[in-house]
Amino acid sequence: MQPNPTVDPVAGRIPESRIGRGETGNELAAWGATPARPIAGAAWFDQFTYHPAPLSNGLSTDREWYALSYTSCLIRGFCDMDVVSEALADEGVFPVGAQRRGDAAPKAMATIWFNVIHDSVCGVYNEVVLSFDVNHSSPGQVAFREGGLVDATWALQYGNFGPSVCDSLFLREGMGLVAANGQAAVSRFLTSASFDIPITMPAKTAAQNNVPRHYVGHLWKGLNPSAVQVWPWGQDDVLDLGEVNEPTGCEDHNGHTLLARAGFEPVSVTYVPRASALIELAH
Repeated sequence: MQPNPTVDPVAGRIPESRIGRGETGNELAAWGATPARPIAGAAWFDQFTYHPAPLSNGLSTDREWYALSYTSCLIRGFCDMDVVSEALADEGVFPVGAQRRGDAAPKAMATIWFNVIHDSVCGVYNEVVLSFDVNHSSPGQVAFREGGLVDATWALQYGNFGPSVCDSLFLREGMGLVAANGQAAVSRFLTSASFDIPITMPAKTAAQNNVPRHYVGHLWKGLNPSAVQVWPWGQDDVLDLGEVNEPTGCEDHNGHTLLARAGFEPVSVTYVPRASALIELAH
């Protein structure tokens, strides 16, 4: 299905998936949003490619996925390396490790994304996303070793400040972000309007939805990047993963169950207010 979106000079492209069909009594109406000016501006989205496709709810869209306005809270932490390695064994990727202070072996790194989507390719909704730091070349890669002035709270932000650890290891001792990631890497991040991250969808999830696996995420940093906050997980803070035995229809690749088995240990919280993001096929 090839969508023919309306193009508004302020709100940008408006395919039917963004506003929903709105039939009375139709659940698809709940997927819609009232189009507003994208946080990043319509021109920012237009620099990227378009790949029209139907969404899982049957509505047509002009590209794979985008959020014109969203707010996110990310909980970063560590998991048992063996459990995560086993879970990713058939994915063609390997978890990137981090050496905790006092630990004998590296831990895998994971992020839980709590996203409030205000306006997107499929309207308004909330979502929870699980991601792991991985590489495509070999097992045993270690991003950083906590010690001295290198603290895990800041070192865990390394993915935002430079290339994959498979290509170069840019973490070094010092203080805060600069200490963990380097002055040049932090300066590039602070002076850029957005940054890119490679995304690999799990094979079973891609097969379930009949979509490709490899994408590039473009993340615009928001109206007020200085409002982004990072703080350490407190001793009295609690993350309750809830009941992991509820049927989901994807029991053989259930991230919720995997987190519980891997003993997810929260380390830091990142709050990103009002930003924009877009995901497109990797070229």
